[in-house]
Amino acid sequence: MPAPLDLRFDHFYGYQELTRALEQLATLAPDRARRHSIGRSPEGRELWMLMVTDFTQGDPERKPAYLIHGNLHAQELSGTTAALFVAHHLVTGDTPELRRLLGEVAFYIVPRINPDGAEYALTTGGAIRSRLVPLPMRNAIRPADVNGDGLILRMRLRCEDGDQRPDRQDPRLMVPREPHDDDGPFYRVFTEGIIEEWDGGEPREASYHKDFNRNWGANWRPEHQQYGAGDFPFSEPELRAVAEFAAAHPNIFGALGFHTGCNAVLRPPATRADDELNARDLAVLRELGRKGEDATGFKLRAVTQYRLDEGRPNRLQGHFTDWAYEHLGIYPFEIELGMLYQSAGITTDQYFASKSDEERREFDRAILRWHDAHPEAGAFVDWLPFEHPQLGRVEIGGLRMSAFANPDPRELPGIAAGCTRFILEHAGRYPHLRIVGVRVDAVGGDIFRIRATVMNTGGFPTYIAETGRDVRANRSPVARLELGDGMEMLSREAGVELGHLGARSGKRDLEWFVKGRGTARLVASSVKAGTAAVEIPVGG
Repeated sequence: MPAPLDLRFDHFYGYQELTRALEQLATLAPDRARRHSIGRSPEGRELWMLMVTDFTQGDPERKPAYLIHGNLHAQELSGTTAALFVAHHLVTGDTPELRRLLGEVAFYIVPRINPDGAEYALTTGGAIRSRLVPLPMRNAIRPADVNGDGLILRMRLRCEDGDQRPDRQDPRLMVPREPHDDDGPFYRVFTEGIIEEWDGGEPREASYHKDFNRNWGANWRPEHQQYGAGDFPFSEPELRAVAEFAAAHPNIFGALGFHTGCNAVLRPPATRADDELNARDLAVLRELGRKGEDATGFKLRAVTQYRLDEGRPNRLQGHFTDWAYEHLGIYPFEIELGMLYQSAGITTDQYFASKSDEERREFDRAILRWHDAHPEAGAFVDWLPFEHPQLGRVEIGGLRMSAFANPDPRELPGIAAGCTRFILEHAGRYPHLRIVGVRVDAVGGDIFRIRATVMNTGGFPTYIAETGRDVRANRSPVARLELGDGMEMLSREAGVELGHLGARSGKRDLEWFVKGRGTARLVASSVKAGTAAVEIPVGG
């Protein structure tokens, strides 16, 4: 194996740099990694996928496969870096365990589902969820770099009727105006930009933020019921490309998405209570999730419980975890890699336990203190005066949202290493067919009885989750006895539908009677458990 690449994992990648990194990985080990595009973004960027497996050990589409994706939300750039870390480990690792895994499992890695949004977040530092859609209205603020510093931040306009004021403890932080506060100074705060169709009235925020993690096909709801949902399920071409790839690759048995938020390991459900899940599936999700806790140090939570403690359970319609669990019939996870709160010393439990705006304001002050200790990170830009072409004198500055939404990138190598351990644990449970107990007995003359057992030695059933039993693409495993020249089948049909096989030792005993001498070949195959084959000498 060639020497490992000198890729950086304490770093956020631009599109061109990501493209080169994936090509380098594919060039480094062509028998392990191949880069290809599964689609294009609206702005023409490729949706790169790196397929990692041992290509000398059979067709990857006939192996169980594990899907990894990152950077679905534009600002969550750490997801790309974490996915690259996993890819690098898979491509360059050389342990016997990894060699065996790659011989029998394929990994489909999409480091950046949202290249357009990520490029906007990385280059401007501006606020964006997945995609910004301008809303037509008068006095609409259109995000723009009006002061020429290369960023799109916030601008504050001083006025007596302003609804915000500088925080009394740290005036860099803007906070809501308090009741009966007449002291000031007061401000209106807007996205940095130009006002379209301005008639001198109040500028209006006029961008709709699409949220790609509300656009998956499961439990989708329209925009007026679920903010960010998009026009219809899979209306966004990036997600549609992933869904079409998954539909064409029913061998996917596991999946994980990288996000950034207060760090956590997330599992389904996203829209209902735990007691509405199948009991076996819930037990497996919890058991696997605890492995994730051990590997990452992040607490396991259901998506519905990823919230403030005093808040109501989430109901996130059109969510990835529900889609993968309900539509693909597999066990998906998401890992929230953390954000600047964690780098500033605020734990997820502390944040979720907070009960007041003042508590959470103190967390924001902690971020500013972190910035003061690490100014080279550029997380905050000081408020500086600027003569706006329409509003006159304003001040432009504030947090760079791409910094706020991610942990300190210097922490990413350690975080990604823990995530990789969990992915290897999850992927290592792939269902796996074996043929054992082959026996040939002479019955009389040139008639022989052939017996064999097909079993699943993997950690998951061949249908994976209980929801997978009814998924049309999860066809039952089959076995077929292929006879050599001059041999004749006397009993059952050569092909046999085995029915799904349970985890670890699920099996089906098979028997055929044949006439003639030669070599038979028994092949067993499963959509998600791969293929096993054995040559059987008969009457030799």
